[in-house]
Formats: sequence, structure tokens, C-alpha cells
Amino acid sequence: MIRMPSLYGIDEDQISTDSHLVQHRADLVHTAAMLLSKAGMIKYDRRTGALQPNVIGKVASHYYIKHNSMSVYNENMKP
Repeated sequence: MIRMPSLYGIDEDQISTDSHLVQHRADLVHTAAMLLSKAGMIKYDRRTGALQPNVIGKVASHYYIKHNSMSVYNENMKP
């Protein structure tokens, strides 16, 4: 990311304020955690940043099932 920031959609202003892109990487992790949490694959505590996988999330990761597919599965399996 630091070598070719334009490839990842990172502006020069962002590099000048955060040379190691710590905030950008934290934003990426937060976004991914929110998506997985909404799909029911993990439990995500926003305050502490703790991630805890669910059984469904473990099975989905073993079979390379994406969060979109798990969202559809969870939506259709409701009683």
C-alpha cells in the first residue's frame, strides 16, 4: 500500500498525514468486521475492537463462503 497508494485509492494528502497508513488500515479492518458481524459470522465489539468467531463463521471460512452468501442464508433460515 505504501509503495503504490494510487492502486489502493489512497490520496497523497492521506499519505502526508499518515505515512504508515495506520488509520487507513484500521478503517479497512473496521469495515470488514462490520460486514462479517452483520452476516452473523463473528461477534465484533466496537468499543474494544475484539473479534470472536461464531460456529457459522468458522464453517463459512473453511468452505470459502463469502459474507454475502451467509447473509442470504441467514435471511432465508429465519423461522
